[in-house]
Amino acid sequence: MFLYDRTACDRQRVDELDKLIAEAGEPVGRSDFDLYRHEDRLLYVRDACRPEDVKHKFFLHLFPSDAADLPARRREYGFDNLDFHFSRHGFLLDDRCLTVAALPEYDVASIRTGRYVSGEGNVWEARFPLVPLRHDDAS
Repeated sequence: MFLYDRTACDRQRVDELDKLIAEAGEPVGRSDFDLYRHEDRLLYVRDACRPEDVKHKFFLHLFPSDAADLPARRREYGFDNLDFHFSRHGFLLDDRCLTVAALPEYDVASIRTGRYVSGEGNVWEARFPLVPLRHDDAS
């Protein structure tokens, strides 16, 4: 048994994510969810969200700038597969869905993401290029 107020914890998480969204600026992609990039994270945000909007698996396919950066098991496919279930990574609060997916350390040239329902296919999909982060030279 946990002795804490889950709603208060979720509201704190929403406040933290709202700050990240504000820092991220304009969405990098849009579909059923607005997609924001904040440093090495991809944020998924949807207002007027219902439980059925997050019920099935989300797919997240990352296409690297250099295919050699992919894990060996993914090189033959040409993209990294970071699919996830919203229930493990996100939450629904006050009719708003939020989740965050970590991006890898390698440069990602483009992203294909959406939600997949077995037997139906893709419910929604977004494809967009991703501008590499500029890393300051330490030398």
